[in-house]
Amino acid sequence: VSNNTALTYLNCRYNQLTSLDVSSNTALELFYCTHNQLTYLNMRNGITEQLIDFSAKNNSLTCVEVNADDVAYATANWTNEFDVGVTFDFICGSEARTHWYVATTGSDASGSGTLASPLATIQTAINVTTESDTVSVAAGTYVENIDFGGKNIAVIGADRETTIIDGNQAGSVVQFEYYEDSTAVLSGFTIQNGASTNFAGGIQVGWASPTLTNLIVKNNSTTFRGGGISMGGNPTLSNVVIKGNSAEGYGGGIYKTAAPDDSDETFLSNVLIIGNSTGYNGGGIYLSGGSNMILTNVTIANNSHQNQGGGIFLRDSCSVNLVNSIVRDNEHPEIYFDTFGDQSHPNDITVAYSNITGGLDGIITNDNGTITWGDGNVDIDPLFVDADSADYHLSDLSPVISAAASEVTIDGVTYTAPTTDIEGNPRPNPAGTVPDMGAYENENGAGLYNGPVWYVDASSELPYANGGPGAPFSKIQYGINAAANGDTVSVVAGTYVENINFNGKNIAVIGA
Repeated sequence: VSNNTALTYLNCRYNQLTSLDVSSNTALELFYCTHNQLTYLNMRNGITEQLIDFSAKNNSLTCVEVNADDVAYATANWTNEFDVGVTFDFICGSEARTHWYVATTGSDASGSGTLASPLATIQTAINVTTESDTVSVAAGTYVENIDFGGKNIAVIGADRETTIIDGNQAGSVVQFEYYEDSTAVLSGFTIQNGASTNFAGGIQVGWASPTLTNLIVKNNSTTFRGGGISMGGNPTLSNVVIKGNSAEGYGGGIYKTAAPDDSDETFLSNVLIIGNSTGYNGGGIYLSGGSNMILTNVTIANNSHQNQGGGIFLRDSCSVNLVNSIVRDNEHPEIYFDTFGDQSHPNDITVAYSNITGGLDGIITNDNGTITWGDGNVDIDPLFVDADSADYHLSDLSPVISAAASEVTIDGVTYTAPTTDIEGNPRPNPAGTVPDMGAYENENGAGLYNGPVWYVDASSELPYANGGPGAPFSKIQYGINAAANGDTVSVVAGTYVENINFNGKNIAVIGA
């Protein structure tokens, strides 16, 4: 009867029907299906008071499907029209299901949430899940605003480039508000076109700690805080691109305030934060209220502000550990400590194996905090492939290739470089080399090399040269400097314009 959408009267009593779907019959006023053999009845048509009279007794039903919003109404008003013991649910037997499917070709009215019969909207699937369930979402664009509703479930898109949740300027695109923990997962989506008048145009994280991975968060806005993502709990972000978001107030890319207990610690790894803007402070990231953030292999570039802190803004006793990261070409200053009135709430930042425009001078503390300047930091053009076109891959001549560290220990805690980059490429690459700075890993690189043969090739201009056979030095003197007594410097044919000094070393320098 699905093609008869204008049907107002349906009488199919005294037949042998075992299954009946009237979800498309939104005009029904009189409906009788007694004395059949029904084991399945779908009444997800949105009809409640419109149904003047109906009866479905003398069947084999145990559960009847109605719209999620109509379950309470059906229970209160229709129970007597069915055999004793019949209940109502959006999808009967949903408690026993653990995997749900959504596709643009699906239907919330007639779909059962299986791979063969998917639902049409992500929120509908979330509503029927129970703890630890998974929602798999096929590629396509879903115009909706979703809320995990406190459920620790995984919502997984087919691919972050092709599976899009579009907020349609109708509020935050995604919300975690009710203490979801790290087993609440959002992965494989583009989150776009959200607009909020409060927190987060893109993803709003209240007092929750979800896992956000393999996402693109772009072109969202708020009139207050957190254009891309607003955080109040301790989410974990990995392999996330945050770009082109804006906040009229604070935090164009990310706004973070401390969790409501002493456990505040937010981890970002393989995150790209580019081209975000704020009407006040913190173009890339704004931290306040005692927030603690650990950034490993993060690239923060080309973010802007109307007051202070193009890259990172810290206010009110916040702490940042910046490891293997790049903070470049944001509106000056790159990193800024707010004075917070009487300077009684100092901030602190620890930097190791990272590249900041201006080096130490790129961090303005206002005498309201401390900088711990660790090993391996540089202030050098990273030679992105094409920053003007938002391509922040490292070019083959980038000086930050093999310039990071496999692990860094800060205050007794060891932070390890991720084993892949933001695109899933192996890190370090090639295997056995030293990882690169930033979110992207170049396919070239060099590891630690200790001779005893040191290689020199005038035609090689690798910025990550270590004198090994795959990464030779470009000058003979570099080979001599690296060599120890008894070592050999092997020089490829070519012309070397230099004046060399053995510096008292008993070594052999051998030309081709």
